[in-house]
Amino acid sequence: MSQRRTPEEIKRSFEMAKKMAQRAKKKENEVSVKYAKNALIVLAIIQALVATYYISEAPWLTLNIFIEAAIGATFLGLYFYAKNEPVRAFMIAIIVYGAIILIMAAVNFATIFTAIFLKAIVIAILVTGLTAAKKLPKPKPEITDDLLDDDL
Repeated sequence: MSQRRTPEEIKRSFEMAKKMAQRAKKKENEVSVKYAKNALIVLAIIQALVATYYISEAPWLTLNIFIEAAIGATFLGLYFYAKNEPVRAFMIAIIVYGAIILIMAAVNFATIFTAIFLKAIVIAILVTGLTAAKKLPKPKPEITDDLLDDDL
């Protein structure tokens, strides 16, 4: 014969299933944030490669080299900043990347259409990372020292 479960057992089963679903969603959000962080490092590497190209092919373009290196350093810094503040890091990355696209379009409007698929992918990855980072729980500050002074 089948045994009937008590209401408490059923309630515990539902609570356990809910916790498991929450853990799975948290893990999914963490993976999305990691994926977007990897996009930041890829952007930094691409900028470094462009700067290296300018150094080897056109060393007289020092301003271009400096700009490309600065953009790469910005994305690299945002990669490390995303470890502590992923929401802010991705917001800054989206703003910086969008500003670069707009500045390049202001200089030469045809650049807005070059590599448009790649630009759309990068923006989509960063937005996905931003939305996932917003869903992550906020880290609680750790209290390491005793709040009361012992040396009174």
